[in-house]
Amino acid sequence: MRRILVRLTIILLVVVLVSFGLLAVSAAQAGLSIPAQLVRAVLLPSVPIPTANDADGLRALVEANRTRGPALPTESFRARFTVQEEAFNGERLWTIAPQTNSSQLHILYIPGSAYINEVLALHWDIVEQLIERTDATLLLPFYPLAPENDYQPAHEMISAIYERLVQQVGAENVVIVGDSAGGGIALSLAQQLRDQDRPLPAALVLFSPWLDATMSDPAQLVIDERDFVLSINTLRIGGEWWAGDLPTSDPRISPLYGRVDGLPPIAVFTGTDDLLYPDSIRLAAKAGTAGIPLTLFEYRNEFHVWMGVFPNMIPEAARALDEAAAFIMEQTNQVTAS
Repeated sequence: MRRILVRLTIILLVVVLVSFGLLAVSAAQAGLSIPAQLVRAVLLPSVPIPTANDADGLRALVEANRTRGPALPTESFRARFTVQEEAFNGERLWTIAPQTNSSQLHILYIPGSAYINEVLALHWDIVEQLIERTDATLLLPFYPLAPENDYQPAHEMISAIYERLVQQVGAENVVIVGDSAGGGIALSLAQQLRDQDRPLPAALVLFSPWLDATMSDPAQLVIDERDFVLSINTLRIGGEWWAGDLPTSDPRISPLYGRVDGLPPIAVFTGTDDLLYPDSIRLAAKAGTAGIPLTLFEYRNEFHVWMGVFPNMIPEAARALDEAAAFIMEQTNQVTAS
C-alpha cells in the first residue's frame, strides 16, 4: 500500500511539474506572465460567462442578475476606506475616500457590465487600486440599467453627479474613469459636455471601452472566437435596449461615431483578445486625425477588463493600474500618491 501511495505521489508531482512547464512555455509564447496566462488559458475557458443569442434568453440572464443583486463593499474594504452611500436621482451613489492623505483629486468611476448587469466585485477591486495609487476621493454610481431603462436616466444621473463635483472641487480636479460600457458612457458624457460648453474634466481613462454598440466591425468576428468574456450577440441586444428609440450608431450610444475634437486628454487601455479591441484602435486613429492627446496602452493577448482580475497577483493588471494612476496624476498636476 505504501509503495502505491509513493508511486501515486510521484506521478502527481510529475503531472504538476509538466503542467506548470507547459503553462510557462505557453505564457512565454503569449508574452504574458504565468498568472495572466493561467487566467486566460485555464480559468476563463473553464468558467464560461453566460451569453444569449436572443432577447428572451438575455432577459432570463438579466432576471438572474437582478436576483443576485450588485456586489457591495466588503467589510475589509470598508475598514480601509471612508465609505458613504447616498440616494441620488432615486439610485445609489457611493463615495469612497482614503482615511488619511486625501487630496483635491476626485474620480468619477462609471462601471461597465454591458449596460445590463449589476456592479461586480472586480469593480470594487479597481476602485481600491485606484484610490491607493492616487489618494483620490472616488464616486461610483449604481446607475439605471437596461432593459428596464434606456440610456437617458443613466446619462442624466451621471451628468448631474459630474456637475455637483465641478461645483465642489472644480473641473480641473475631476477625472472620469469608465470600464467597458462605462467607458462608452464616459466618452459620450465628455462629448456632450463639450457640445454644451460646460467645463470638461481634466482627463478621461477608459478601460476596455465599449464605444460602438452596433458591433459591426468585421475584425470582431475573428476575436469573438477567442473571447471568453463577451459575445457579439449579447452585446448587440444589450446595445439595442440601451439605445431605446435611437439607432445604436447615435453618438450618445456609440460615441465612436461622435466628434472627438475638443476633448480632454484620454488614456485607453485595451487587450488584443478583447472583443472590443477594435473600438479602441479606431478611437486612437480618430484622435490622431483630430489632433487630440490620446495615449493608447495596448496589451498583447489580454482579455476584457483584465486590470480588475486579481490585480494584486497578476503583473499585467497591476501595471495597467500603475499606468492609469500615473496618467491621472500627470493630467491633474498631482504629486505621487504615498
